[in-house]
Amino acid sequence: MKQKLINPFVAAAKIELGGPFVGRKDDFEYIVSQMTGVQPTSINIVGDKRLGKSCLLYRFAQIWETLVPEPSKYVVIYLSCDNVLETRENSFYQHVAAKLCVSSYVSQDSQLYQAMQVTEWNRENFNQAIKKWQNLGVLPVLCLDDFERLLENKSEFDNGFYNNLRNLMSESQFMLVIATLKKLKVYKEKYKLTSRFFDVGHVRYLEPFNQAEVDELLDTRDSSEKIALSVAEQHLARRWGNKHPYLLQLACFYLFKAKQLGKDRDWAHKEYQRQAENVPTRKDKLFDWLVQKTQKLPYFGRYLSASIIWIGNMLTHLGAIFLLIAIILFILNYISWDSLKDMLVPSWLKTD
Repeated sequence: MKQKLINPFVAAAKIELGGPFVGRKDDFEYIVSQMTGVQPTSINIVGDKRLGKSCLLYRFAQIWETLVPEPSKYVVIYLSCDNVLETRENSFYQHVAAKLCVSSYVSQDSQLYQAMQVTEWNRENFNQAIKKWQNLGVLPVLCLDDFERLLENKSEFDNGFYNNLRNLMSESQFMLVIATLKKLKVYKEKYKLTSRFFDVGHVRYLEPFNQAEVDELLDTRDSSEKIALSVAEQHLARRWGNKHPYLLQLACFYLFKAKQLGKDRDWAHKEYQRQAENVPTRKDKLFDWLVQKTQKLPYFGRYLSASIIWIGNMLTHLGAIFLLIAIILFILNYISWDSLKDMLVPSWLKTD
């Protein structure tokens, strides 16, 4: 019986060690350079939704020891703040300590492990434990994901909490790699915080894939060690997903799945589009920003924001009407296929 091939493409999931992770070598090298410098410097990784911030941090926490020259001087862990609205500050310290202790670089009979064996965690004994690690010559590096969720819990995580983290970082006792949608300074203003924590560190903007990373993904092999997608399918994946990591992976996923299920490429495109709608475009973000800003205006703000929403809906309808007219003209042979593509496909999405 013919063995069923496993879909080698993964979309919207953290890729486990050994999985088909692609690219981001420059970002890994940047994080390592900040870890191993004269003074470790915390980093704020900034990027849009679905651009791969979580995967970057998660993967770095998996492979860091293969990237740094002296792994015995560091312990890197990944921690998501996705479920911290009910978490207290003391619980946060406990989570960090537990993660550090399960690292393969921290044996149960080591002084590093013993320093983290605290019955009741608080800010003071957390600082003492981290200080012991510094005296032992080891830097804890925390890859902190979904940081916005931590900020939402203002009653528990206040300026005192962030000031304490800032002090640990300034003393080179602790390093953070924080993933956010916007720069930390933006959240300082949004949540009316005064801590200097939000002014510290370097900002690293996560970019879409470069051409080499796109090629690497499209060269992915299936479980039989053959190139997963045909040349024609690779061309479609490029056109649908361009250089966006998630959209490109999504396009590859459904093109491969269509072959598995005996479906045509139209089916793959429809399935791709359903999922791709969850990724905000620049137009969507500008539209949301305008609505939010105008709603705050006194007196007429509510009416202005309603007008913007109405105009946006009208433009969507007009776009649909334009598409329908263009297709009719193509069917009636008034315009060529190449002309239709030129009208419908933005120049930045076109491939050579």
